[in-house]
Amino acid sequence: MIIILCSSIVSLTESILNRNMSKMRSARLVEIGRMECDEIEMGPLQPGKVRVQTEMASICGSDLHRVKMGALMEYELPCPHGYPGHEGIGQVVESQSEHLPEGTHVLTFPNTTTCEGFNEYQRIEAKYCLPLPNSEVSRPEMMMAQQFGTVIYAMKKHPREIQGKTAVVIGQGSAGLFWTYLIKRAGASKIIVSDLSDARLKVSKKIWSRCLYQCRKGGSYACGTRPHPGTRCGLCGGSRRSVSDLASVGGGGSTGRRSSLVWTALGG
Repeated sequence: MIIILCSSIVSLTESILNRNMSKMRSARLVEIGRMECDEIEMGPLQPGKVRVQTEMASICGSDLHRVKMGALMEYELPCPHGYPGHEGIGQVVESQSEHLPEGTHVLTFPNTTTCEGFNEYQRIEAKYCLPLPNSEVSRPEMMMAQQFGTVIYAMKKHPREIQGKTAVVIGQGSAGLFWTYLIKRAGASKIIVSDLSDARLKVSKKIWSRCLYQCRKGGSYACGTRPHPGTRCGLCGGSRRSVSDLASVGGGGSTGRRSSLVWTALGG
């Protein structure tokens, strides 16, 4: 996850005074491999929605799949303004919802079919906003709550008994690191991770110091040894090659035991 600063938050009073301002800055995907920045009309606010002045937005791994490969697309190109931004932090400056008054600082996580996260002012349904507490925690750290919550949701939706078992996490981006952390808390006896980035693996060692594998560009494990058969696997990766690698882990052999894939996610 990459975090980008979109604008500084002005005071609520100033926002109200400037509400007749009709234009805002916006970015959107216009063709595969190219985002374009414009100045556009702000547009009306529908009932049940709030207008959030974006303080910062993150570039999710799924955004990279859309921008670089055209995968997971909800729209024809060129896409609507603000797309595909769907993770952000900002302040409510106009509200058509009784649940979110003006001035509320929120974490935004809109449905990607309606997202405007890369707009200076995004219109979003109130149910896709989480009010932020008064805290000394930094804004970039609070932003990670969206990604962390996604991993927690996946584990709760597809519960598996991992106590005392071996797990594999392919990819140690933000989601992959959260998987490693939560699988450790769930009681895994061994966690095997792989990533092309030494920096990411260094963070992994702080969470779980044993059994780290550096993955070569070709997809093989640098140590030349794959995890043992019977592994219970948690996969967090963004490529078909990663899925193929995991599927081949512990193919049975003389033991007759096979691995099992229990979780899968993009954007690791």
